[in-house]
Amino acid sequence: IGEVHAWTYNYSTVPSRSWSMASQWCQKYFMGMVPIRSQEETDYLNNLLPYNPKYYWIGIKKKDEVWIWEETGQKVPSEVQNWSPMEPDSIRGQNCVEIYIKRDKSTGKWNNENCQKKKGTICYTGKVLLVGKVVNSIQGSVTFACVQPPVCRILAALMQNVWRQLETIPASAIQVSRAHSVKKECPFLNQTISAGSIICSPPDAPYSYNSTCEVRCDEGYEASGQNHLQCDHTGQWSASVPACTVVQCNRLKAPHNAIISCENPLGEHSYGSTCTVECNKGFDLIGTNTTKCSSQGQWSPQLPVCQAKQCPALGSPAHGSLVCSAPHGEFSFGAQCGSTCEDGFLLNGTAETECTSQGVWSTETPHCLGKKSSLERNCSCLHEERPISCYMLDGIGLMPSIARPCPLLAKAPPNGTLTCSHPHSHSSYGSQCEFECDVGFWSKGASAITCNSSGVWSQDPPTCQPLQCEAIRVFSSSLYVNCSHPVEELSFGSQCFFSCKEGFSLNGTQTLTCTSAVFWSDTPPTCRG
Repeated sequence: IGEVHAWTYNYSTVPSRSWSMASQWCQKYFMGMVPIRSQEETDYLNNLLPYNPKYYWIGIKKKDEVWIWEETGQKVPSEVQNWSPMEPDSIRGQNCVEIYIKRDKSTGKWNNENCQKKKGTICYTGKVLLVGKVVNSIQGSVTFACVQPPVCRILAALMQNVWRQLETIPASAIQVSRAHSVKKECPFLNQTISAGSIICSPPDAPYSYNSTCEVRCDEGYEASGQNHLQCDHTGQWSASVPACTVVQCNRLKAPHNAIISCENPLGEHSYGSTCTVECNKGFDLIGTNTTKCSSQGQWSPQLPVCQAKQCPALGSPAHGSLVCSAPHGEFSFGAQCGSTCEDGFLLNGTAETECTSQGVWSTETPHCLGKKSSLERNCSCLHEERPISCYMLDGIGLMPSIARPCPLLAKAPPNGTLTCSHPHSHSSYGSQCEFECDVGFWSKGASAITCNSSGVWSQDPPTCQPLQCEAIRVFSSSLYVNCSHPVEELSFGSQCFFSCKEGFSLNGTQTLTCTSAVFWSDTPPTCRG
């Protein structure tokens, strides 16, 4: 059986090392520093290794005035020594050997140097490869049959022979032939990355073959790609260094009957974003009004719900009936109820009532009074100018009549409140109603109206119109804006979200809100390239 010795070379230029440090490093991670044993090996390394202005240490040093191989302690034969002209010199302390790689002059030659100087390092790992078996041996030559063609081809190429399946080569050639490979260092990694760090091992040889580097992102950030990198035998990292990007949470949608506003210090709906929920008028907030995007990309706590305020339960009047509509639940905010009386009974009070945003009914429940046939025949008034204190006589008893009413104002205008006073009866002569708009809205029409003696309100009820901010103008093609309008376009509560074209960064506030003062909460941002 034939065999061949194969070397694997590893070199390092960062950091530079003294001769003893280089020797220790090679012995720790490989077999040792390379012992140059032939011109073939010298030529191979000179062709393959990169130029290093500090050159490289090799495993040869002087001991007792004799140059020896470090790995065996044996003397280096004179025919193997490959000194540069005028070397080695006799300068004191220059007892270690360097090799000139890709030098303009004396390339591949040796030079003795001070062992404390720092240079590149060449290490090796050796193994024996079984490549074939001897078929015949005649007068110092053997017939060699290959059993591992890939390795045999390497040997044949190194010996500059033409490969054949069966080849007769000198036995000595098999003894000295070597398959050479060099595992290169990987490029330097910039260990300063935004919102993260790179940890490499081994720490004293972070860019050598099989070394690994891990990208660790700060809390609230995640790697945009593979975060474990390994240096392969070609001197390339297994992947590019990923960026640490901020963790994103899902876009939030405001709960029903609520508005939501967010602060985004690191980007919209990302780690550290805080959102606050505010319920519409007439609704109570159940839960916590603030939620935050966590480092796991989850909102915590969950969004609250807005529950309509409840008014006291109503019952049907005696000799009458009650019918209600309830958009948000029985007897809750916005519910409207109407009362009617049985035939032969007269409604005393307001027929319609509504559950207000304060959780109270807008009017009291009416009553159904008396028979009306005889009352109408025997009515006489005590006051001619204002028929308010009229009494109807039915021959049995007295009952007050009802003052002439105005149309019922049971409901406040949207985004406003209604407050009424009734000196006589609900929505009748002399009743006065005042209107007030919510924050961010203005009153279009009279703020107060009165019911006159003809049963007509002095003016139509006003409406509450939203205040509006100026339109936002965007003058840069790299700046994008997207607005949401819970009420009307560019009105109180409208929010505009800004983002930049890829390759640009946002300079300024990302989200602007139209305030009740009719100003945007901040000036529009810009994009920096």
